[in-house]
Amino acid sequence: MMVDVSIMVAQFSIVMAYYVFIGQQIDQVICESSEHKVCGNNRIYIFVGLILSMLGSMERDFGFVSYFSMFASVLILVALIIVMGFAVNSYKWHPELHNNLRQLDIGQLPFFFGIAMFNYGINPSVNNQEAVMKNP
Repeated sequence: MMVDVSIMVAQFSIVMAYYVFIGQQIDQVICESSEHKVCGNNRIYIFVGLILSMLGSMERDFGFVSYFSMFASVLILVALIIVMGFAVNSYKWHPELHNNLRQLDIGQLPFFFGIAMFNYGINPSVNNQEAVMKNP
């Protein structure tokens, strides 16, 4: 019983950090693309994500998720290459911009776990959940 409660608390905390991270990232992208006209709607994006997740969790067969997992893994790899290329070019042309980089900000630590769960934690866990289901 105590193990189940501990697992549930851990999963809920990870999911909450994940949704806050995704909501803030979507808000940041929309805010920048709208030239700061549409900003501060991260709670709406979190709510929409929760609704979509609840609808997806009602599915009995998670086989369709593997296609999204594969697509997400490819997108993560492409994004990593783009970010690294941008960082190299930025440093080459503007090295003075990199003088005051923050190495560790404790206030941003929950978002690091959100990124880690988004990139590495969520996709493999779906396959494990499907494997342990008695009647999928």
